[in-house]
Amino acid sequence: MEKNANRTIVINSMLLYARLGITTLCSVFATRYALQALGVSDFGLVAVVASVITFMSVVNTTMVSASNRFIAVAIGKGNIEEINRTFNVCLVIHIAIALITLALSYPLGHYYIYYILQYDGQLDLVIKIYDINIIGAIIAFIGVPYNGLLIAKERFFVFCLTDVLCNLVKVVVTYMLISHFSDKLLVYTYLLAFVAGFPTLLFMAYCHKYFSEITKVRIVRNRKPYIDILSFSVWIGYGAVAIVGRSQAAAMLINAFFNTVMNAALGIANYVLQMVMLIAQNVTKPISPQITKAYAGGDMERCNTLVVLSAKMSFIVVFVVGAPLFCEMEYILGLWLGEVPPYSVLFSRLFVVNMLVDSLNSGISEYVMAGGRIRRYQIFVNTLYLLSIPAAYVVLSFGAEAWWLLVVYIIFSVFILMTRQYVMRLEYGFDTRVLWKRVYIPSLIVVALFAPLCITGLPLHGMLALLVEGLLALAIVYIVCLNSKERGYITSRVKRMF
Repeated sequence: MEKNANRTIVINSMLLYARLGITTLCSVFATRYALQALGVSDFGLVAVVASVITFMSVVNTTMVSASNRFIAVAIGKGNIEEINRTFNVCLVIHIAIALITLALSYPLGHYYIYYILQYDGQLDLVIKIYDINIIGAIIAFIGVPYNGLLIAKERFFVFCLTDVLCNLVKVVVTYMLISHFSDKLLVYTYLLAFVAGFPTLLFMAYCHKYFSEITKVRIVRNRKPYIDILSFSVWIGYGAVAIVGRSQAAAMLINAFFNTVMNAALGIANYVLQMVMLIAQNVTKPISPQITKAYAGGDMERCNTLVVLSAKMSFIVVFVVGAPLFCEMEYILGLWLGEVPPYSVLFSRLFVVNMLVDSLNSGISEYVMAGGRIRRYQIFVNTLYLLSIPAAYVVLSFGAEAWWLLVVYIIFSVFILMTRQYVMRLEYGFDTRVLWKRVYIPSLIVVALFAPLCITGLPLHGMLALLVEGLLALAIVYIVCLNSKERGYITSRVKRMF
């Protein structure tokens, strides 16, 4: 059984990496074309106004874990009626939340655009851009239970196919923006809304065709499942709002203290962050449902092993990709964009540092959610996320440069990592010394060994330097982070290939 589960993790990881290769290439071209077509200022405007889609997409990703948790537990019990009931309860809850969000988004967003946003162009056009983004984001949010069902069923190939299709469309349209269309901002906005909302329609069609017994719509009159899932989702939602709120507050604070050109730099850095995050998630995403199922089945030894594996693999992947990027960021952005907005290199490097810290959290939230006791965890951890916003505001209000905002975020990310350890040990008695011994201390050693290379640099340039630094990063994590059993497994697999 465990062998089959491990094979599933490997297959799903391979699918996700195949998708990543295509979508990364598409994103490289799409971003370059969009920046070329819109210009730095308008691209920065989109980064601020269209941040609602980013906000909702991250909320979606977080809320999917709530739906996934309850659906996966129901699947583990094997009762199709209970699975169907759980799915319908999740669907009703998310439709209700979507309607409430819609009612709040319009007045709050319009107020921000008219009274806070720093932009010299037509505000009516900005309002239209914002409204279109809201519609795409709401459609995506309603599809959360379908996402949760697909993850619980481990049908990752559906995500891969849909994501590849949307990214190909994005490349074609952004390329056409350069020489076609007079209303470039509007066309680009419609494109973002399409990429946000269209996958939901495909997921719905797929689930209704292949899981018709589960997705059959019916009214659940029993209040208990609503209360259970809603109370769980409220805390998950608080976490999502805190995490995404911190991210989007960065764009708003930069715009309030500086201008849309600086927002363009932040937008570019966010693209870099998203690419690195996607690479890491492609390793850890297939592990997530396995953690939930192992916990639900009472196999705590395997559950604990998977948490350690998730944190370790997340750091390794982020480091192997992020460390060479950190060293050669100026070259990479120049190759990618041609004209690099000011501060983009520095912002991108700081995002990589923050991502390295955050990668060490992988597996912890899945473990906590599988257990169901999330109230204290969400309060402690996500309140720190929210507190980083006023802290950054205070620093900027004293005249600090824009990059200090990200330094504040990194400091809070370290505090958050420590807080997660404390709550995990307090609520579940998890032996966090295992994480320190097998993940955190080796990670610190890896960073300490590679740091001199970033400071002094190599007597190489361009793609050759990037390749050598990547190989060195890979060699360091292979020696320091992996135990003898893991190194032996990788060596045997490589020998089979050749």
